[in-house]
Amino acid sequence: MIFDNLGNPIISFIAWDLQLNYQTVIVHQFNGINWNRISSGYGVSYGAADDPNLAIDHAGNLYVAYFNNEVPRKVEVRKYLGTSNWIKLRRKVCHRVLIKLSIIIAGLK
Repeated sequence: MIFDNLGNPIISFIAWDLQLNYQTVIVHQFNGINWNRISSGYGVSYGAADDPNLAIDHAGNLYVAYFNNEVPRKVEVRKYLGTSNWIKLRRKVCHRVLIKLSIIIAGLK
């Protein structure tokens, strides 16, 4: 869990998509009353995923990193653009080591 610039919590977790039959990354943000899903209808990841981590950079941009469980396994990083739109960043890590998202973001600056 992390907090946005207004102090609202944001969480990420893995959910099983029954229609697509794989695990996907879901992101929710609390607005003070309700938890709102800020991932698309099928989640952030497009394919099986694991171990999501969140971070917000100095400009307030939200990022999620997760292990892509497709072959070959790699860490994928996506940036939130608003209205459930996430773009995949071009940073690949091809080994199974838990990496703090803050280190990944620092490397992308």
